[in-house]
Amino acid sequence: MIRVIVIAGWGRSGSTILANVLGSAPGVVTLGEINNIWDRGFGSDLLCSCGEPFSACQMWRPIAERAFGADRTAVAERARETSARLGNTWLIRRRLPFLGKRQANHGDDYAAMLTALYQAAADHTGSRLLVDASKSPWHAAVAASLQGFDVSVLHLIRDPRGVAFSLRKKVDYQAGGQITMDRHGATASSLAWVYRNRLVESVWKNDLAYLQVRYEDFVADPEDQVARILDHTGLADVAVPFAGPNEIKISPSHNISGNPVRFQNGLTTLRADDKWRDALPQSTQKLVRLITWPHMRHFGYRG
Repeated sequence: MIRVIVIAGWGRSGSTILANVLGSAPGVVTLGEINNIWDRGFGSDLLCSCGEPFSACQMWRPIAERAFGADRTAVAERARETSARLGNTWLIRRRLPFLGKRQANHGDDYAAMLTALYQAAADHTGSRLLVDASKSPWHAAVAASLQGFDVSVLHLIRDPRGVAFSLRKKVDYQAGGQITMDRHGATASSLAWVYRNRLVESVWKNDLAYLQVRYEDFVADPEDQVARILDHTGLADVAVPFAGPNEIKISPSHNISGNPVRFQNGLTTLRADDKWRDALPQSTQKLVRLITWPHMRHFGYRG
């Protein structure tokens, strides 16, 4: 059975670097944000993290053709149509007894596309574990429903003040600066942080396939947290190439979509990105705490 781990949560929480670290383990392949591959890969033909356009990537081109044939535009259009009735609202409604039956089948077409893509990726790469860094709860829900796959949901959480600070910054999606990553103000970021993280936890907290990881714990002791994640997915025997405390040799990847850190590889020192502690105005930090409390405390954040 094909193993898949889907990272779920809110943006700017470290999913890209975590996916790249996991993808450096033998037999583990990181795919990037699959929920965005339909538009940014099949549709817009943006750069893979290997530096080639999606259509020319040595990994993605044969996977795409094996799964869907050669017409990228048709795949992008089909994905737009199949996902039009989905979203996090669909996920919430699906869980309500009086609406669930009406919502249940809306994800079938998207599930079929996801099945084809995962299967083609596993067949082409021969991987033991696929890492999908989509973060979207509804996408994770569809993935978790797939037949013939062993899917785990990795709930990645970061201090909401660090997230709010990161979402204020202008970040180029890829070299050239024509496309920038989404930006949000502190209020919108904080409300979304509460909504996304509470939604993910409420859907999967009683599921054995669910694992919660805090970004701060990951960067403090990446070797321990990665071992914990791999053990959770049944790959306790995999040796991760850590070169020393918090140092890892990150393998070249083929991430589609995600933070531009996806283009980095080689020997990397993992450090907490905590510039927000000094750079984020105290008034903004207080605003974030006001909006996110007591949810911060629930997820183990103080101060």
